[in-house]
Amino acid sequence: MTFELWNQWRFRRFLETAGEGGAGGAGAGDGGGGEGAGGTGAGAGQDGQGDAGGDGGAAAEKPWWEGAGFDEKQRQLLTAKGLTVDDPVAAMAKLTTLYGHAESRLGKPADQLMDRPGKDGDVSDWLRANGDLFGIPEKADGYDIKPPESWPKDAKWDSDLEAAARTKGHELGLNARQMQGMVELYAGAVAKLDAGASQDLEQASAQLQSELQADWGDTYGAKVTLAQQAAQAVAEAAGLDSDGLLAIAQVLKKGTGDANTLRLFAAVGEMMGEDSLPNLLGNGAGLSSTPAEARAELEAMMGPDSEYSKAVAAKRGGKPGADAEFKRLHERRQHLEKMVSGR
Repeated sequence: MTFELWNQWRFRRFLETAGEGGAGGAGAGDGGGGEGAGGTGAGAGQDGQGDAGGDGGAAAEKPWWEGAGFDEKQRQLLTAKGLTVDDPVAAMAKLTTLYGHAESRLGKPADQLMDRPGKDGDVSDWLRANGDLFGIPEKADGYDIKPPESWPKDAKWDSDLEAAARTKGHELGLNARQMQGMVELYAGAVAKLDAGASQDLEQASAQLQSELQADWGDTYGAKVTLAQQAAQAVAEAAGLDSDGLLAIAQVLKKGTGDANTLRLFAAVGEMMGEDSLPNLLGNGAGLSSTPAEARAELEAMMGPDSEYSKAVAAKRGGKPGADAEFKRLHERRQHLEKMVSGR
């Protein structure tokens, strides 16, 4: 029942009650037309009828909160909140004030509130149940995970670990931003660890190289060349291609090569002896470490005054012993040509 209808009903009820009181008065007036004593008695009767009429109207009208539209629980709540006042409009005004205070206390309208997880409920389950609100995908493969920009391009990305991270993140109720943040944190830690390991390795290698130079002293250059010659002899006997020879050359490079590997092949060279080593390197040169270096050495060999050109001329002239020198230098030329061509 609206307030307007309520007020109309109250006004109508007032009129009905007033009408009943007027009928009682008319009866009393009729009685007054009789004898004086009777009039007096009738007047008394009128008073009684009037009172009776008034009492009857009061008994018929109940407080609005006791109407059929409210159950007992609701009446108790209205009473507890102090809303059981005669004027329902005043009660509604007070109720509006109470609602405004409650909404202000909560910070948002009631229809925007969310149930909290149960006392013994799993928060992760509750987060996933409200995934649309928190940005959690329906399934683990719904995460859009990307390697961070700082991840080294030549470093391998662990796809298996990524899949495991997706599963665990979804199980814990992580949203997309949190998941990507954890991935970037881990990737950053791995990259930092890798960089630190590389730096430590470089420092250790430099320290070993410094100790090697101190141990070999003035013979350092000669022993590096011996190590390179021994490594080349073994590598070619093993059938390594140009890429394999280049890799060995980098390890045995003078000044920056691996000190322990240099020690190893220098010892191999000394054990083999200079006579038993296939002396493939003209002019005591070491292994060419790059195609550019091989090209430069090859161009020098083809010069008119090079050892190779002299050996060719001696062989053509039939000089005794020229064949062995020509074979040695020609094999070196073939090796350099392979490195230049990348075969």
